[in-house]
Amino acid sequence: MRKPRQKRKTGFTLLELLMVVIIIAILASLALPQYLRTVAKARRSEALNVLATLRSAEQRYKAQASIFSDNFGRLDLDYSDASGAVTGNNMNVGSWTYDVSQANAASSINATGVTGTTVSKCVLGVDLSSGSFTAQDVSVDGVLSGSCAP
Repeated sequence: MRKPRQKRKTGFTLLELLMVVIIIAILASLALPQYLRTVAKARRSEALNVLATLRSAEQRYKAQASIFSDNFGRLDLDYSDASGAVTGNNMNVGSWTYDVSQANAASSINATGVTGTTVSKCVLGVDLSSGSFTAQDVSVDGVLSGSCAP
């Protein structure tokens, strides 16, 4: 005579669950650095687009006034920061703080990464007379952050 089969208990063992958690943790540790690099690259692209727009607005202003402006409020821009309409030589847009460097008239515009973001130690700039872009890592204790690397 045959014995009746015993019903097998269904479910996962603790070991199986632990292995799944370990595999997920390994995959997450591999994906997170790439994700942060992608976010930093997107934020740099954002700043370069804004700098290009500011450069164009400065060139239009210079065509009318014969000098570059040292005040964002004088430019034909549609940007606003947390305080509202942009006036003066500083503005905060997204992950960046933009400022006009002056020598009698504006000579360059710099974008500095906001603290707490993936680009916090990055300074991007555009020379208004030549139109060339620059990128500079800010060092902390002699170690470059690498956040401005292309």
